[in-house]
Amino acid sequence: MNEPKEPNFLIFLTGMIAWYFMVGIEDGLILTTINKYLLSTGAPQTSIGYYFAFVAFSGLISAPIYG
Repeated sequence: MNEPKEPNFLIFLTGMIAWYFMVGIEDGLILTTINKYLLSTGAPQTSIGYYFAFVAFSGLISAPIYG
């Protein structure tokens, strides 16, 4: 009979590293430069608050969907 294969831990580890890297890019790159970008477009200073609120709200909505 065929024995069940052991899950490959290296594939799982690589996937987890890639996942946390992609999630961390938002905090490291996008959130640190968004204020300078919004000010260069002439947006009011309160728009940075709206941006952070929408990012948090989208995480609240998408977290139960994606698990």
